[in-house]
Amino acid sequence: RLRDSGALCDVAPTLLELVGLPIPAQFQGQSLVPLFSGVDLPARPVVSETSWRGIDLAAARLGDWKLIEDRQTGERRLYDLASDPLESADLGAGHPDLVERLAATIELVCRPLPDLDVQGITGPRDAEAERALRALGYFGK
Repeated sequence: RLRDSGALCDVAPTLLELVGLPIPAQFQGQSLVPLFSGVDLPARPVVSETSWRGIDLAAARLGDWKLIEDRQTGERRLYDLASDPLESADLGAGHPDLVERLAATIELVCRPLPDLDVQGITGPRDAEAERALRALGYFGK
């Protein structure tokens, strides 16, 4: 019954609920315990990406809908996997709001992380660890 529900971030909240402990508010996941009694949880988008041999794609799936975005060309294709499991008919023109919602989800999840500024980090460091970090480009030259 875990169809289209559940992600790795749901493991900790599920285990905490099973043992009767509170789920911290900062957890991103949700408990899957309601699924054990047949209650469906609201669908959440699942995002994936691949960059290999000149291909740079990202996809977001919400229920039976799947948006694929070519990040080189900006082309977006929307499929209804229930009626078109082979992804042959792009339905994006008929569902512009869904395309934008799923594209925004891709952008949110796949955006590049900001550069980490480690210059202000304080605390004890041993010389060997600092040399290793400098070799990786931290702390400048």
